[in-house]
Amino acid sequence: MRAIPIRLILPVASLLLAAAGAAAGDVGRATLDDETAAALRAIARDPTARADIPIGGFDLVARHREEFEAALAKARGALAENRDKPDLRANLGVLYFLRDTVRGGEPGGMSRSLDQFLAALAQDPENAAALGYLGSSRILRAFRVQLSGPELAELETRLAAASEYGSVGAEHVLTRLLLGDPAHAAEARSRAKELTEKDLRSAASWIEFGAAGLRVAAGAEEKEEDEATLAAFNKALELDPTPPQRGAALIGVAAATLRVLEIDVGPETYAVSRDQPVTAAEYRSLVAPEEADAEARKARRAARAAADALLRARALPREDLEDAAYLGMDADDVGLTLGKTLNLLDDPGDALPLMGIEVFQYVNGRRALRFNNDACSLHESGDVELACLLLRRAVALSPDHAGYVRNLALAAFDAGRYR
Repeated sequence: MRAIPIRLILPVASLLLAAAGAAAGDVGRATLDDETAAALRAIARDPTARADIPIGGFDLVARHREEFEAALAKARGALAENRDKPDLRANLGVLYFLRDTVRGGEPGGMSRSLDQFLAALAQDPENAAALGYLGSSRILRAFRVQLSGPELAELETRLAAASEYGSVGAEHVLTRLLLGDPAHAAEARSRAKELTEKDLRSAASWIEFGAAGLRVAAGAEEKEEDEATLAAFNKALELDPTPPQRGAALIGVAAATLRVLEIDVGPETYAVSRDQPVTAAEYRSLVAPEEADAEARKARRAARAAADALLRARALPREDLEDAAYLGMDADDVGLTLGKTLNLLDDPGDALPLMGIEVFQYVNGRRALRFNNDACSLHESGDVELACLLLRRAVALSPDHAGYVRNLALAAFDAGRYR
């Protein structure tokens, strides 16, 4: 078996990409901070006018408590005389949502937030401010956790009514709301498919279609659906989505690719003779048909594309990955998934540290497993001596594995070796 050098966690190019992303993230964070403060001041000046607080700036609101309190007081005061202003309602909706961020645990914020957003949509089913806030994964996730079933049902009903009115924005929000519950994956996928047909140039539609596909249970009968899911994420990337959709598209490409892959192209060593172990590639050339090698090459190309997507996602600011929560992944999972992907590419020196595994532990464990499995086949076919040899290797590599020890004892017994 060839030696596997222990290298840096990421190649130099990847480290440079991550460093560049971190620097860009610092600049973007400062800009986001300024935009958040400016939006709060704009609401304080005129609470009836649209003044979008950046979704990514939600974490920064607590740094601007004075501006926040002024904006909330002005918006509340303006409501009595401007109850028919949907932008005021949207402003109040997000300010109530953010109260916990600023004040820490003040009750009733989520319900009051929902009430204002619903009022805004009742007055204007296409209100961009309300739909923009409601479409954020941060708000939808919090609503799903903190609101009651009837409240969520009311939100779904209001969004469905707005969709029937012709609001494409409401259709997107309703699809994303359904995506928050795996039980509604099929309905979400159907709605997202309709959205892609209405607007082929909408990256959001393709991401939602792909995200719903990832929610559908995997299986052989869904092979074409899995490939359609991967194609949807690739289409979204072609459309050059803006944050946070870019992060969702990148992670979606990787997740869908790994789901489509069915061939193990890892760095195992197979013991197929008494004299000379062979590598996985050599083993395939001996026992697998030619089409298996072609499929393996295709799988490796796909795994490389997935790794590249994950490297790009890893360089993004954390807030740009929040949409990926609807794909079942968040920023903390990117490194682990990247490790698994690089491992498919026979790159354990880079992959294993990302997976939290020491290289020698991984290599020994995989070798021991292969020795044990090959020994079981040899034992069943009657070659007990070679089975004992391979099982002794497995036990030497993993002495605490009870299964390997038991199999060695059984093989030794059948070989007449009782000591």
